Amino acid sequence: MIVAALYRNATKALLVPKMGRLPSLDVARLMCVLAVVGLHAVQLSEDSAADHFAWYIVWRLAPIRMPLLMLISGFLTAGIVGEPRRAWARVRNILWIFAIWSAVTLAASPGESITQLPAEFLNPTTPLWYLWVMALLTACLAVLSRVAVVGLAVLLGGASLYWSGPEPTGLGFVSLLRYGPFFCVGALAPAAVRWLLTAPAVWLLPVAVVGVALEEWGSQAELNYPLRIFLVGPFLCVTALLVARLISAIPWLGALFATGGQRTVALYVAHPLVLVIVARAFGRASLPLSFCTTVVICFLLYGVAQRARAGWLYEYPDWNAASKGGPGALTLKP
Repeated sequence: MIVAALYRNATKALLVPKMGRLPSLDVARLMCVLAVVGLHAVQLSEDSAADHFAWYIVWRLAPIRMPLLMLISGFLTAGIVGEPRRAWARVRNILWIFAIWSAVTLAASPGESITQLPAEFLNPTTPLWYLWVMALLTACLAVLSRVAVVGLAVLLGGASLYWSGPEPTGLGFVSLLRYGPFFCVGALAPAAVRWLLTAPAVWLLPVAVVGVALEEWGSQAELNYPLRIFLVGPFLCVTALLVARLISAIPWLGALFATGGQRTVALYVAHPLVLVIVARAFGRASLPLSFCTTVVICFLLYGVAQRARAGWLYEYPDWNAASKGGPGALTLKP
């Protein structure tokens, strides 16, 4: 009965819609994070039957997965450009989530230790590097002018393309170079991103076709990863946004994806830990089962946390409410 009650409460929390967002934007966001979960599931899987095909899909999605997610993240941050107070509040929130889930992930990962947490703030080594890059770039929006942010995007992209040194050991630095420009574009050109989400689909179809053709050419030419990102990635991002719009046009499927897309932080931060646990439980035997189980568990954890007044796991807590209502009052800010 207790499990059933938790399930009902978690499901209720998950299905409360959030208003004021473009459905196709949330669909695209969920698509990106699902692709990230798929990548890490493949890396942990020993399912030989699905291995070749799964790695092929993961490789094909590489120019879309993080570039589009960073573009969307920049778009959602555009409203705080030129507003330092809001920007620093966002940075604080991101770093809070990063600290909590990095500690949990390190403590539960084989061969890792929570004592590595301070080093994670310098150059992350876990999949949570995305939050670290987000915090750093959001801080840049708080202190730099628009022209300076454009210069930063060019600098990061150029450094990624022409980096001739050894591959950095951490994920944060190299990811900042590769995906930072997409975040900057989303933050500085939100009108262009919104146009891609609302323009007649027939206008986007030629760009989407060019993206697919370029990706095929790039794979044949064996372009290195940074070149694939910056040459093919922008076109494939349009392709992915078009797919997201098609999904959002299907009422039940679009609503399901949009609801999940509004809660992608919950999926992103918990999936490294949950994947490891699921892989152990299933013996790394079934890739589809591990993937689907991980997604479901991550969203259920979020729902349970909301009902258990543990929203502080996913957002910086409202300490004023906590001081009035005790430790149990640590909840998400309104």
